[in-house]
Order: sequence, then structure tokens, then C-alpha cells
Amino acid sequence: MPNGPAFEDAVRIASETPGLGVGIHLSLVQEHCVAPPDRVRRLAGDDGSLPVF
Repeated sequence: MPNGPAFEDAVRIASETPGLGVGIHLSLVQEHCVAPPDRVRRLAGDDGSLPVF
């Protein structure tokens, strides 16, 4: 997930492995938003965290 702790490692591995099939899971709740909080005021809290449902 783009907002997960292993995202950068996953991108590196995918870049180094051309034959690897890659998909993406988007996290719409919990964790932190990858966009700056001031750009997504309706979605994220002041600290950039997404809502918990």
C-alpha cells in the first residue's frame, strides 16, 4: 500500500524485476495519507491521518 512502511522497498523491487506482475491496493481508511494534509482537508485530519471506520 502506498502509505505503508514497505512501499519504497516494494517500488525498488518492482523496478529491479521487470517480469514481476505488480498490482496496487489503495488504503482509504486508517494510516496516513500520501498527499499533503492541506490538499485533502475533507479526507485527512490535521496530522494527515485518514479516518478509522
